[in-house]
Amino acid sequence: MIVIGFRSFPDGFAYVVLEGTQGAPTVVEKERLVFPKNSNRCSALSWLRKQLSEIMQSFELKGACIKTI
Repeated sequence: MIVIGFRSFPDGFAYVVLEGTQGAPTVVEKERLVFPKNSNRCSALSWLRKQLSEIMQSFELKGACIKTI
């Protein structure tokens, strides 16, 4: 099973794609992305939507989560 986790930061977000079981996961891919420099809120949100869409379409995901405080 392949799952993805997201964590947000003031300047962007990070994700990790895991495969395997909860007890023995394997990292398939991980990356931290930063918003484009000098972007306003609207363009940053548009960029974020595009990035998330591309990432999620790259894998056959069975689940997702977002890390919260």
